[in-house]
Amino acid sequence: MPAKITPSQAKNFVRRALTAIVDPPPSIQALQQIWDHFDSRCAYCDLELTPGRKQAHYDHLVSKGGNALDNFVLSCATCNEKEKLDKDWETFLETKAPTSEIFGIRRARIVEWRQLACKQVVNVDPALLNMAECAVVEVLELFEEKVEELRRAKLSR
Repeated sequence: MPAKITPSQAKNFVRRALTAIVDPPPSIQALQQIWDHFDSRCAYCDLELTPGRKQAHYDHLVSKGGNALDNFVLSCATCNEKEKLDKDWETFLETKAPTSEIFGIRRARIVEWRQLACKQVVNVDPALLNMAECAVVEVLELFEEKVEELRRAKLSR
């Protein structure tokens, strides 16, 4: 956990926590399958990764695409936190691959992973997802209100 948590990070934590109630992230055993499939390497830049290190991340291929196993790939921190962000994964992958041949190899590995992992996908009730999203909106609106209230109070002292 970072030394200073920003309001933006807190909102992200709230969104993830509430969504995970109805769309839980993959199990530790399922995440190990990601490590195995990607040979402990970033799916985008091919950097070798070590389990348990801060450099190793699980990236949502499709941002806000849910927590199904087939929506996760192994990623380095740089690709996940600083570069890809909400970009389309194939477009981003093109920028990370030095040649079209390497792009094709990395893309094929990701597509193969999605095909393998989709067999393990558990469908999430859309009504529950909608409830979670409504809860997120409600909580974040209150959070924003309180953040602004505290900032104004701090400035007035």
